[in-house]
Formats: sequence, C-alpha cells, structure tokens
Amino acid sequence: MGIDEDRFGRSRARFEEVIGFLNGEGASVLRHSDLEERLATEGRELLRLLYQDHLDLRAEREPRLEQVVDAQGVDRPSVEAGHTRTLTTIFGGVTVTRLAYRHRGQANLHPADGGLNLPQERHSHGLRQLAAVEPSRGSFDDAVEAIRQATGRQLGKRQVEELAQRAAIDFDDFYASQPRPPAQDDDVVVLSADGSRPAASRSSASRCSSTTSARVTCRPTGPRPSWPPELTADHLARRATAGDRRRSPTTCPNTLGGTRMERREINPTDWLSGFNINHGIEVTGAQRVLYLSGQTSNAKDGTPLHPGDLVSQFRTAWSNLNDALTEAGMDPTNIVRLNLYTTDVPGFMAKAGELVPIFAGDGCKPVATLLGVTALFEPEIMVEIEATAVA
Repeated sequence: MGIDEDRFGRSRARFEEVIGFLNGEGASVLRHSDLEERLATEGRELLRLLYQDHLDLRAEREPRLEQVVDAQGVDRPSVEAGHTRTLTTIFGGVTVTRLAYRHRGQANLHPADGGLNLPQERHSHGLRQLAAVEPSRGSFDDAVEAIRQATGRQLGKRQVEELAQRAAIDFDDFYASQPRPPAQDDDVVVLSADGSRPAASRSSASRCSSTTSARVTCRPTGPRPSWPPELTADHLARRATAGDRRRSPTTCPNTLGGTRMERREINPTDWLSGFNINHGIEVTGAQRVLYLSGQTSNAKDGTPLHPGDLVSQFRTAWSNLNDALTEAGMDPTNIVRLNLYTTDVPGFMAKAGELVPIFAGDGCKPVATLLGVTALFEPEIMVEIEATAVA
C-alpha cells in the first residue's frame, strides 16, 4: 500500500465499522426509521473523514513555489508549513493545512486557498447556499432546522442570519460598482426584472494565477456568490436591470491580509495526534474570545443524566457545550482549548477510543489538558468540559 493510500486509513476504518454494524445482530432488529437515522449520521462522518483525508493528502503534495508576489508586486520570500484554517462543510468540520508565504510586515499568502476556492469565512459554499435559500422559504428558525436536517450541522440562528445578509450584500456590491454614464434629457430608461436564476459560478474570493512555472501572483478577483434558486421580492427588486449580469471585482481580505482569523498548529512531536489534540495553537487575527464554563451531563433543569456511564456523560456534556457555542454564533471548529475534568482518569483513558471521535467528528482539534479530580459538583457527574473559543 502506497503513502497516498495510507492517507485514507481513517476513512477505510470508519467504513469497516459501518459494515460491521450493518452485519451485526444489533442492526437486524432496528426499525427502518432508526436504521435510516443511524446510516445518515454514520454516513456523514464517513464523508467528513474522506474529505479530511483528501485535504491532508493535498497538503502533503503541495509544491513549494520559487516566487510568490501579491497584487502590489510585494514578494513573499520565505515559506512556512503547517498553517491551518477551519472549514465547516455540509459533512462537518475539517482542517485545511497549507503553506504560508511570508514577508515581515505583510500578510501571509496561501496560494493553496485559491486552488481550493475557499470562501472568506469558515462556512463552505454548500452551507452558504443553504443559508441563502432556506430563509426565503420561511423564518430563520425554520432555516436553522432545515439545515440541521439536511446536514446534521447545528448552526446558530445568528449565523444563518449573517450568512443570508452577506448574500444580500452581494447584490448591492454588484450594482454599486456598475458604470453609469450620465443621463441625457431625452433618454428613456427601461427596467426589466425576472425570477430566473443567474448563471453564476462559484469562484474564490482571491485567485492565485501562475505567471511562469515558478512565479505566482495572488490578486483579488471578487466573490461570486452561490445564487439561491428562489429569491424574495426584495431580492428581485434589487435585480431590476437592463440585462447586465456581469460580476465586478471587490476588495477581499481572504489572502491579502484583512482581519480573517488564522490558526497555526504547533506540534514538535506527533504522539498527541492520536488523541486529535495539538501541543500548541498560534492564533492571529481573532476578534472575539469566548470563555465557556464547565459543561456537564445535565438536563435543561440541571438534573444529572447517565449516572455511571462516562461515554454518555461526555457526549451529553459536549452537546451542552455546543449549545453554548451556537448561542454565541460559533461552532466546535472555533475551540482552541479544552480542559477535561474527570473523577476516573483510568476509565477515561480506557474509553478514549470512544470519547475522542465525539469532538473530533465536529472538527475540533484543540490544545487540551486532562485533570483528575476527587469529585465534581454532583456525586453522579464523572466528567466536565471547559472550553475557550476564538473567532
């Protein structure tokens, strides 16, 4: 088996787990609805792992370019590996690792971002399209639920609102940038509007084009949104035009600097990767820091749940932590630190193979500390999760 095939070992192992489940007695007694729900969950995680394994393979294959310059002609003479950014996809969170071309006092450039056509924010084009389409069919609350049912991803209402607003802003940016010759007294203005879907392709907010075999120039080319098939009356009014549907370039901070957050994983050794955690994380460009209290396995009224079951307690505590993140307009990919408290360290380590996928499956790869304590705030509670997130 070659190195490229080895890169998909996690995906193969997950696929074998699904096959093993379907071949076992437990699956034979499930109702079709339960089986459908289980396969949907397991299938999304398998697709997420395939996505992540492919991204890791691309990172290994990324060639080092002899020269990279920005749109102003400023060279980036040094290159550094291991720069990462998160991407929340319709399958779950993944991490994109790529080379950063650097120059003191200048923003880093990442040519691989252009090759992947990455969006400016962390949400993928697929999620952005759903966030633009679903609100036009009902309320934002309905949109949040529709996205959860379609992808298994729990976006916050504020996140969906912001993504939908960005899609609407694209209309304003387009028409504000169109040249308008001075009107004459005898001009007749004819406006037309239709509900057809513009033929718009997805392109990155920036593009790195090869000018020679060894020279790459990174320049902004303007975001081209994924237009929703159904548009509200307000959107249609904004599209009233004489037929010109060209896109116009806009300034984009994606690779030319701006304020987009970037995180770099620091790993002098790789033994912690088996637990999906890092030795260190360097964060630049963050604008918000969220400190979360320890989350435990409690119902909405505070009643302890799953006494004696460490794995179920961890899963419930993680779900409660996700609810707090969603309320703040973040998700697990924003987490940079986890503090894990448990009354049973040996039991925790013995169950690590079941516990790690719970947060790893949501795209969370933090720095972390495991702490053994004699007791938590309720006798039944065996684990508590404390987190810090940035955006």
